[in-house]
Amino acid sequence: MQENPLLLTSAGAYYRYRLCSSTVVKGSSRRAPLCSPSRIGIAGLVQSVVHTAYPYLIHTPQGKICIAMVAYGNANDSPYPRMMIRMLPDGSGDLLGDAAYGGIKNCNAVRESGRRPVIDPKSNAVPNGHNARADMIRFRDERPRTFYNILCIRNSVESVFASIKDRFGSIVRALCPHIWAVELLLVCIYYNMTFSDG
Repeated sequence: MQENPLLLTSAGAYYRYRLCSSTVVKGSSRRAPLCSPSRIGIAGLVQSVVHTAYPYLIHTPQGKICIAMVAYGNANDSPYPRMMIRMLPDGSGDLLGDAAYGGIKNCNAVRESGRRPVIDPKSNAVPNGHNARADMIRFRDERPRTFYNILCIRNSVESVFASIKDRFGSIVRALCPHIWAVELLLVCIYYNMTFSDG
């Protein structure tokens, strides 16, 4: 019996606000910030937005998180998705994802876990060789209706990250960079604890 599909997603960047000083432009009441991008905060301080981390999740269509990992980069073919896929127990079913995760290494990792990658490749992608990505493109070309019906599950469910950010915000509060990942992973754990299949 085939298992339910899993979804591989990324939240994009989380941010942290940083307060730094600002100076008054000579002959003007306008303050000139010393850091950018920025906005004037209370007490004449500039509140600067700083990129922190990029969380990745593998979750069920219902929204329950199976694996979470926090990276300090946003490369399309980052090793983090492959690391997460290899952490999955052997099983069956499909693993869905955005085109950013449709590289050969990621697709091979999905197949090695016993699952089938269903990741929307570019429309002009052609199957080259006998790897998992080429097999996925052949599946799309030979059975496009089935392929896109499976893939639409990814679009029909509420984004887990939208739910998490709506509940907890998209700002990390920790000051030390090595704590950012801990904070975001704890948010994922708490989200799962409050998760309801209903």
